[in-house]
Amino acid sequence: MKAVILAAGKGSRIADVAVETPKSLLPLGDTTLLGQSLGHFKAHGVTELVIVTGYKRDMVADYTRQHWDGALEVVYNPHFERTNVLYSFWLAMPYLGDDDFLFLHADTVFSDEVIARVVAHPSSAQMVFAVDDHPCEEEEMKVLTKSNLVTDVNKQMEPSTCNGEFLGLARVSGEQTKGLRRHAERLFEEGAMQSFFEMAVQRMIDEDGLQVEVCDVTGLSWREVDFPEDYEAARGFFG
Repeated sequence: MKAVILAAGKGSRIADVAVETPKSLLPLGDTTLLGQSLGHFKAHGVTELVIVTGYKRDMVADYTRQHWDGALEVVYNPHFERTNVLYSFWLAMPYLGDDDFLFLHADTVFSDEVIARVVAHPSSAQMVFAVDDHPCEEEEMKVLTKSNLVTDVNKQMEPSTCNGEFLGLARVSGEQTKGLRRHAERLFEEGAMQSFFEMAVQRMIDEDGLQVEVCDVTGLSWREVDFPEDYEAARGFFG
């Protein structure tokens, strides 16, 4: 299996903690945020990795080469300061081919059981989102679901109406890559260079009938590290 990790962002909201360290390389127990995810991927059958770098590109690339012994492609996003996750993902697409892959934001850390559930989800799924059904706040990537399918995913929806949060960990059928590319490029043509990955997914749901299945990870340990308090919580979970 392949995986893509998006690790281009500067992490300005946690700069007081990270200082000159890329957020993905912050210590976590005896490893780092990125290192923990690399270990999980190895343990669950990922043999080919694409990682997109940006801020402190050499530090992230060197660390990944030292801690990943499978096939590796390191892709640089030279526009990381004025683009977002979707553009980084678009840069990675040529290296994914038509293969199924795991998708991950580098600042999301999670327990082994989280990825085990995602990998074990029926292979017939077009796309699988790891979702935690918990009360959400404004900043979180919220989802609405119906019959175990994601119908809406964005940060703008009213928190009280959502059915949980998307972790930033997904499994994607290789058959969906062309659609993701098409919708990403349309968003860029519209000038939406700051688009999230989820914006392309939403358009596929609305326009193409994409079915995004929910992998329920409610109650399992995980954290998206955006702010210093998130980092402290992650350290509480994982050392």
